[in-house]
Amino acid sequence: MASQEEQHVSTSRVSETFHNYAASLTPNTDDVGNDEEYNTEDLEEEYGSEDEQVSDLEDEGDNKDETETKSKGLIESLNDYLESIFSTYEEYDEEIEEELTAMYVLLWRILSGTVGIIALIVIIIKYPQYLHTLHENQLWFSNIKELEREISFRTEQGLYYSYYKQILLASSWSEGIEELLHDNGTEHGRTISIIHRFNILPEIFLSALYKWIKPAESPIFFYVASVFKLHGVFLATIFMTAWYLSSSCLAGVIASVFFIIHRLDTTRVNYTVPLRESFAIPLLYMQILFICTYLRSDRYQNVKAMVIYLLSVAFFQSWQFAPFVNLCQLLAFLSLGRLHLIPPSKVTALVVLVGTSLVTSCFLQLNPPLVISSPALSMLVPALILSFTPPPDKRLGSLARICVVFSEMALMLISTVLINGFVKLFLNSGADSHIYQLLLAKFQIGDEKDFDSRLYICNEAFKYLDIQSLYRLTRSGLLPIYFTGIFALMLALTFDIFKTTPNEDVVEDLFLSSDVYNEHKEPIQPENVDSLENDSSKDEVQSSEKLAVQQIFENSEAKDNSHCKASSSSV
Repeated sequence: MASQEEQHVSTSRVSETFHNYAASLTPNTDDVGNDEEYNTEDLEEEYGSEDEQVSDLEDEGDNKDETETKSKGLIESLNDYLESIFSTYEEYDEEIEEELTAMYVLLWRILSGTVGIIALIVIIIKYPQYLHTLHENQLWFSNIKELEREISFRTEQGLYYSYYKQILLASSWSEGIEELLHDNGTEHGRTISIIHRFNILPEIFLSALYKWIKPAESPIFFYVASVFKLHGVFLATIFMTAWYLSSSCLAGVIASVFFIIHRLDTTRVNYTVPLRESFAIPLLYMQILFICTYLRSDRYQNVKAMVIYLLSVAFFQSWQFAPFVNLCQLLAFLSLGRLHLIPPSKVTALVVLVGTSLVTSCFLQLNPPLVISSPALSMLVPALILSFTPPPDKRLGSLARICVVFSEMALMLISTVLINGFVKLFLNSGADSHIYQLLLAKFQIGDEKDFDSRLYICNEAFKYLDIQSLYRLTRSGLLPIYFTGIFALMLALTFDIFKTTPNEDVVEDLFLSSDVYNEHKEPIQPENVDSLENDSSKDEVQSSEKLAVQQIFENSEAKDNSHCKASSSSV
């Protein structure tokens, strides 16, 4: 549009110049006389017609522009060549230094990745051997009789192992599963479904694996070795999580070393092999690793979501206390999402994944009462409603947003309690009452004569943390590092919540320059100017628009003047 207007202006001015030139060549009639008239046809024969002159001038102008662009390109290339020849040694040194820095960074990444992979392989291989050595030194497991090995599985450990053995002693795996669905040997005088009553998915899986691969070792050694190998993967998961979150394999090494040093406080798998936590905790940490990758990266989201779903189902099927861990996860996801610390869309996806896995676990385990009456299942409906609700606006103050989020969490917890109470009242279920009785007994509120509570409290694992344990953890350096990390984490969260973030859309709209106008040939109006908070910012946007438009007209006038000068000189 602009080029056509410029061509029209130049053509009209050339025509005017041609008429003036013709008039100057016409003799004065007063001097020559009335009988001598100048013939304009001779002038046209000599210089050509007006249209021919205009076309000639346009061709000459185009050729001149092409010549100027060619000469300009040659000059720029010559300048670049001279600059490359006469560049200073400082610039050359800076380029070499940048190349060396990039090369060192690449070499460091390769070296760090290689060391990390080697350490990961060593952990997976050596840590199960370490646990096997501890187990062997404590029980002399390979030197005692088969019956003594089974007796070493005390309390409920022997109960879970007996189901593994029962499936293996059956004529086929499917027949063993059928026996567990109609078991009359666990409870006197009653036929129950073991799959419905207990979390024996690990035993079902290991028995199927043993019948499939048919190893040379006995079933009990295969069972123990499988648990120790799973814990090798567990420590490798801790290593990879620390490595991924810190982008350094050194953090993974430190986390693994601290885990092994504080083995007495982190795991008891070496002497309580068949406990449910021996299978569930490694699955939980694998789920946490994939949740971290899901939140920090947008690649392969569908694959990560499927892995999170499968790990969550396996976790729920392996431990009766898994729904309570799931309850804490839901609270954490929703709190961080409402505070804009993680994307709300990903929070919604995680809530849906965890909720779907919990419902799937209920279906696979034939609606167990402990899961049906769990508060995690009761929280699904208010959690889904809250996750699909837009979070508080960032334009609100930090304190206002915190108050809104706190109110939302409180309302969700109240709804969860009401739904859970209604479900227990409707189903007449009290499968998890012993857990609440234990909590009340710990605070010396509940019934002191409750059998389940007194039975749990007698176990050292359910007692309060003593002074000696605190002293031991402090002397090893773990407790100071832990509190320092928690303090740094809370400080970072507080900074992210209370910092004032500018509106990115407004900043992008304010970035208006003449180059943008010249590219589009039309002024671009900002889309989000109405979101500005005060009138002064609007005035700045309008002034920037006026300056850009004024610069466009000045450039066009300069081009017109140059074309007119070229035309007049040609004429």
